[in-house]
Amino acid sequence: MKKLAMLFLVLTFLPFHAPAAAAEKAAPMEKKMTCRFQSITLPKFFAYVSRETGLNFRIDPAVSEMRLTLFARKFTAAEVMELLRIAKELEFRREADGGYFVTKGARLSFPPFTRKDLEDPLLQRMTTNIRLKEAPLTVLLDIVSASARVNFFVTEEAAKAKITVELTKTTVADILQFLRRAGYEYARVGATSTIVVRKAGPDAGIFFEAEEAFNTKKYERAAVIYKEIAADDPESDMADYALLMSAVSYDWLAARENSLQAMKTEEELLERLIKTYPGSQRLGDAYLYLGQIHSGFGGAKAGPVDCPKAIGFYELAIRNTYRDWVKAQALARIAQCHERAGGKEKAAAVYKEIQEKYPDTPAAKELRALAAERDPLLEAGLALERAKEYELAIQTYKRLIARGDPAEAVREARTRLEACRMALEGK
Repeated sequence: MKKLAMLFLVLTFLPFHAPAAAAEKAAPMEKKMTCRFQSITLPKFFAYVSRETGLNFRIDPAVSEMRLTLFARKFTAAEVMELLRIAKELEFRREADGGYFVTKGARLSFPPFTRKDLEDPLLQRMTTNIRLKEAPLTVLLDIVSASARVNFFVTEEAAKAKITVELTKTTVADILQFLRRAGYEYARVGATSTIVVRKAGPDAGIFFEAEEAFNTKKYERAAVIYKEIAADDPESDMADYALLMSAVSYDWLAARENSLQAMKTEEELLERLIKTYPGSQRLGDAYLYLGQIHSGFGGAKAGPVDCPKAIGFYELAIRNTYRDWVKAQALARIAQCHERAGGKEKAAAVYKEIQEKYPDTPAAKELRALAAERDPLLEAGLALERAKEYELAIQTYKRLIARGDPAEAVREARTRLEACRMALEGK
């Protein structure tokens, strides 16, 4: 059976200090285990841990009905006790006879990730493409865990959540930021590869207020709140995202109101992001927006277009991102700069590169659609079909299909060919 992976929300863990013990007790604490439990009671869970490690546990009756949902690979008893201190408010004390007594503890803090945490190599691991609709959160985490080898512990209320997501190749860090935007928080268990996920607390409200304002096109409000978030906690794992979204909000304002001031503020925010967070995964996005400002694709109509400067930004965007859509969009803008300068052959070569390297991106799909609309054979076939010259239309469509390019035109030709055949059969 496929192992289920877990989602991660920002939690900080207090270091678990095992009491001093004889040398023979150290090995069981570090023995690796793998488990897959859905809503298991504490006594049953620790019975499993005892069988795997040889450690003894006694469970306080006050917490004996508590349940866990845990999917993890290669974790130790020390790590799981550290995890439960945070996620389930439990504490562990060694007794004189070497056993452990589990009891209810005080609620521990759950501070957010920092920039340093987010830039850890563990969180830069890549995941596969993910497309889910109203799926359990644990399914998303299963996919991430399998591809990036990260363990997740999900609290009960988070495990019941449903999630809809469509992500192309992305990093664990970006998955976590997506989760934050979806209403969760996360924390890593010490220096391990295990992450705890839970529903976000009430202190996260201002972030969701910004997201709601942006999604409902209240860009003035969104821009201000995002900027405040970045200023209030510049070391937060979401600070660079907040700066970018503030800039994007000003971009929309510039377009809606043809405001040069809004576009100027956008440019300042993008430059601040690049300077303040040189390790950010949002650098490519920032350089892309800067390039658009200088090549005439910014929100407002500014002065003369500076394509050489814009191309420099687009090239930086490509070098500073792993996101295919950013690379494809930057290349498309470079091609448009070549076209403005009369370099149609250069532009054509770049457009071809986009379709070959990044066929699933919005930029490539737009190019295919435009090619299909403009293809002379397709236009000829459609004209014959409208004139009810179905046999001639079929011959034209066949010529286009045999040519095999562009793909979007060929796809449309196949559809129209079948329609013509059905029209002939209906005569």
